Amino acid sequence: MLPALMLGKKAQTGSSIESVWAFLFARDKSGLVVRSRTIFLEAYAMLGVALFFIGAVLIVNGVGLTGRIESRDLAPFNLLVGLLALIINLLGLQRGEQAADYFAVAGGLLFAFTYLYLAVVQWYGLKGAGFGWYCLFVAISALAFAWTASDPRLIAMWLLWSSLWFLFFLALGLGKNVRILPAYIILIGAVTCWLPGTLLLMDAW
Repeated sequence: MLPALMLGKKAQTGSSIESVWAFLFARDKSGLVVRSRTIFLEAYAMLGVALFFIGAVLIVNGVGLTGRIESRDLAPFNLLVGLLALIINLLGLQRGEQAADYFAVAGGLLFAFTYLYLAVVQWYGLKGAGFGWYCLFVAISALAFAWTASDPRLIAMWLLWSSLWFLFFLALGLGKNVRILPAYIILIGAVTCWLPGTLLLMDAW
């Protein structure tokens, strides 16, 4: 559930320097130097747009699991959001200059492939077992991004996303009846994506 820009990274330059978005920094011989303000504002906006629509698709998917929306009706929106996340992260991949940049892109692609894969499952009416096991991979991988995040808000968000992906694994990978899943998806979508995305776009984060 996060684009490539949403990564906190710690680096050593004589003393510990924490940055919320590793994508916004470039390394020179003296340490970390901030890239141009234009790139900062652009990255800030792209992150807000991505989170805003990821929140929307999570909420809609949660409503869908209550039976109010047919699965195939959800597929187009998941496809659109998946493509949006993919495009944003491909931009990050193209601009990457160091390992932290590509690590951030990998985190964003976890989201993009989640929604693209889910769109296929929904459109073709698949059982989703393969998608469930992919979600286990994502849930475990998300812990690494939580570990490297420096902002407590980002740590909490990554941990919550990890928990949601794990519930998807239980429901689809193992076929468990996870009764709280619809409400939990809506809650996670609103609190960790829609709200932060809106605040970022309002420059109030």
